Amino acid sequence: MIVICNGSRKGSWLSANQIWITKRFFIICSGSYEMLIINPVILEAKWRKNGPEWCLSKELHDVQMITRNTELRLKFEDWNWNEKIHYFRGIDAVIIQHEMDHLNWIVV
Repeated sequence: MIVICNGSRKGSWLSANQIWITKRFFIICSGSYEMLIINPVILEAKWRKNGPEWCLSKELHDVQMITRNTELRLKFEDWNWNEKIHYFRGIDAVIIQHEMDHLNWIVV
């Protein structure tokens, strides 16, 4: 998955089930780092905002207005199965929710 993610462009995200792996995890490749998020659970979500969103699983011109939280506290497991709690805000919080939709077989 990292090879696929890094091969696409700087700042990529990919859910396991987008490539037919039926497990609850996704990967974030953001130029300088890679983060694996396994079994994510949103513990707290704040500040809802409506904005344009699209998915690389669909046509790029298929942009929809979606309401997402812009701040999240997320519990997940990392590469070594260590439980983590991390705070995400802004576009990172929006992307986390988008990838979690994929884990629930929702394509926006």
